[in-house]
Amino acid sequence: MASTINASTSSGLVSTADTSGVLQLQTAGTTAVSIDASQAVTFSAGTANGVSYLNGSKVLTTGSALVFDGTNLGIGTSSPSVRLESRKDTNATINELLRLRNDGVGDNTGTKIGFSSGADEKAAISSFFVSGWQLAFNNNGSERMRLDASGNLGIGTTPNASAILDAQSTTKGVRMPNMTTTQKNAIASPAAGLMVFDTTLAKLCVYSGSAWQTITSV
Repeated sequence: MASTINASTSSGLVSTADTSGVLQLQTAGTTAVSIDASQAVTFSAGTANGVSYLNGSKVLTTGSALVFDGTNLGIGTSSPSVRLESRKDTNATINELLRLRNDGVGDNTGTKIGFSSGADEKAAISSFFVSGWQLAFNNNGSERMRLDASGNLGIGTTPNASAILDAQSTTKGVRMPNMTTTQKNAIASPAAGLMVFDTTLAKLCVYSGSAWQTITSV
C-alpha cells in the first residue's frame, strides 16, 4: 500500500508509511493526487492535455477550451492540429480569434502586429502585419496591398501620397463593375462620380449627380 494522506478521517490527516515510494493525497477515500518514486505527479481529475489555471473562484481548473499536447496549443479547441490553433464558437458574440495590442509603449514606428507563414512577415508566403501605422498584406512571398497612415490604399505598390487609391501593374488594368443598363439604372441613390461598365451599351458610364453619362471615344 502507498503512503496516504487522507483528509476524510475523523482525526484529520493520517499518514501511513510503507516502502512503495508512492505518496497519495486522498479526499473522501478517493485518490486525487499521486506522486511516484520518480517524482512524477498524477491527477485523477481534470482534462487530458488541459492547461491548468485559476478560475473565477481561484480554484485550480483544467478544461478543453485551453489545451497543450506537448507540441500544439489549442484555444477553443481540444484537438489542435498546428502549433497554435484558435477557434471561435459560431454562437459566440466576440468575433476576434486573436488580438495583439500595443498600449503605446515606445516609438509607434516599432509597433508591429503580424500573422505569417514564415520567419519574417515580408518574406512569408502569406501574411498580414502592421508596422508604423501602416497595414500591409503579403501573398506568395510578395507584398500585394498596403494601407498607409493617411488612409491611402496601394495595390501592387506603396500608395502615392497624392492618391487615395493607387493601383499599379504592367500587365493588368483596373476593371469597373460590369452590368446591364437595367441593372445600372436600378442602383439606388448613385453617388456623383460613380462608374460602371454598361454591358448593354458596351460603354463606360459615370453618374454626374443627376444622370448617367456615357463615356464615348474622342
